[in-house]
Amino acid sequence: MKRVLFSIAAIALIANVNAQNLNKVKDALEEKNLMVAKQEIDGLMAKPEYTAKPDVWFWKGMVENELSKDDKTRTSCADCKLEAVQSFKRYLELDKKGVLMVTRLGAPMYELYNGFLEEGNKAYTTENIAMAYDQFNKALSERNENQHFAEITFIGIETATIKEYKQLEKILYVTVDFVAEI
Repeated sequence: MKRVLFSIAAIALIANVNAQNLNKVKDALEEKNLMVAKQEIDGLMAKPEYTAKPDVWFWKGMVENELSKDDKTRTSCADCKLEAVQSFKRYLELDKKGVLMVTRLGAPMYELYNGFLEEGNKAYTTENIAMAYDQFNKALSERNENQHFAEITFIGIETATIKEYKQLEKILYVTVDFVAEI
């Protein structure tokens, strides 16, 4: 009986430690303290017991996605956007239902595709055609590989930020702030 109670207590302690570690990552992301979030998630990924946990892969993708958006931090990974895509793919392999992704209606992946397109647009407007091609190609190949085909394209949009998204029955409602080029 003592062994059973000890085992239950040990499992509860481990689960609590796991939650606390991920909370550090989430808190750092919420506070826009991206390098702390990266250090925390990298610390977790260095431990084999965490690499089998889908939630850790999801939050690794979230950290890499945020790093890719910030000019100061995007050099902290070889290709933060692509690494985020790979982390989200690994998450979905480990969690077939993809609850964390579904509750966000797939927005993290669409943000990454949009990020590739924005980088491609910036490169194109500065006449860096090779980089523009690379970024547009990444957006298309990742989108096609993941079979995400629904999108609306606007010409002349400088930025688009998803403000709110919710699903009611089979309808997806998305509120987006657009900034147009003038």
